[in-house]
Amino acid sequence: MAVLISKTTFKAFVISDSMAMTSSITAVVIVFWSSSRRDVESFMDTLPFAIGFTWISLIAMAIAFVSGLFMVLQKTLWLATLVCVIRCVAPIFLYIFAPIFLLVLERVKKSGTSHSQRQSIFA
Repeated sequence: MAVLISKTTFKAFVISDSMAMTSSITAVVIVFWSSSRRDVESFMDTLPFAIGFTWISLIAMAIAFVSGLFMVLQKTLWLATLVCVIRCVAPIFLYIFAPIFLLVLERVKKSGTSHSQRQSIFA
């Protein structure tokens, strides 16, 4: 029998982990099923559903990760809080800086520089 079965964080972990697994499998099945039909229109019609299930999976996986770590690290509350803050702040930084990174890559592509020149830019 699970020792942590009565803990709320364990219940949150199990529920979010199950949601993540189910929604990711559903997204993969939708993509495989629609691509096996070899019909571009069918694939494009089902793609928004697959993307939606993928986002649900990513969010549920993040919740499972944070609740699992919080459950294990609850004796050291400062470490659990630090990990939760890092985990919650990382997507915000990605949301802010990813467009900037993509703009830099787009400008490098448009500038017509060779591969060796691009390597010297990032080195």
